[in-house]
This record gives sequence, C-alpha cells and structure tokens, in this order.
Amino acid sequence: MPSALVAGSLAPDLPYHVPLRWIGGDYNLTLTHTASSVLWLDPLIGLLLLLAFHLALERPLLALLPPAAAGGCGPAAHRFPRPGPVTAVRVLLSLVVGAATHLAWDALADVLGSAWVPSAEPGRERAGRGRPAGLGVAPVAEHPAGGGPAGR
Repeated sequence: MPSALVAGSLAPDLPYHVPLRWIGGDYNLTLTHTASSVLWLDPLIGLLLLLAFHLALERPLLALLPPAAAGGCGPAAHRFPRPGPVTAVRVLLSLVVGAATHLAWDALADVLGSAWVPSAEPGRERAGRGRPAGLGVAPVAEHPAGGGPAGR
C-alpha cells in the first residue's frame, strides 16, 4: 500500500516536527529510531499519519494538483481497499517496511557520512579532491528537496 509505506517512512522523524509528549523519551528521536520501535511505535505513529491523510488531507491535496497530474493520481488515490483482515495486514506490513526503510537510510547516511555528497555552499572545496564539501548525506538522502529536518 503506497500511502502506508510513505506514512511508515515519515513516522520515525515526526517528533522533529510535532511534539509527541505522550510517547515519553527524549526529543533527540532515540525512541523512534530503534529496531524495536519499527515493530510497535513507528507503525502506531504511521497509522495516525495514514488516517489523517485519508480522512482529512487526501481530497484537498488532490484538488491542488495540476489537471495533468491529478488525472494520474486521482484513480489510484481513491482505490483504498475495503477494511478487512487482509487489508489490515497489508497496511501493517507497509507501515513496518516504511519505517524499516527509513532506519536503513539513516544507517547508510551515518556510515557514509558526507564523503560523497557535494556541498550546498559554493566555494568550499574539499582538500585534495577538488569538489565541494560540507553537506551531510542524511539531509540529502532523507529530504531530496534540500535541507534536513528542523533540529539537525
């Protein structure tokens, strides 16, 4: 389920943007970025995001799309399956896979560091390599539009 995959992948970083005091823990995301949270906390947060999207945000967001894009997205967005045990399992698995994918990207970014990502600051050169330096992998890998989440 595409929307559940997206909701699951957004769930671990939601505390960057929305204070989730009810989950306890600290605010440096250690609670939402553990292997065990992929199986319980991240899917729970992802389910809340998924419900918010399908119940409140889906129609207004589709209405904002240009006609050419809306024609391709509209039918797919409205094909959310009927509730039932099979749908529940598919949604849960999609939420877990989305959260696990998020943590895998974070782990990759932590391992690779900024060695292969050019800098957003023109004029800064990496010594001996002749290419810009300074921007970490994480903001680019997690947020391709640029800039990382607030607090990073």
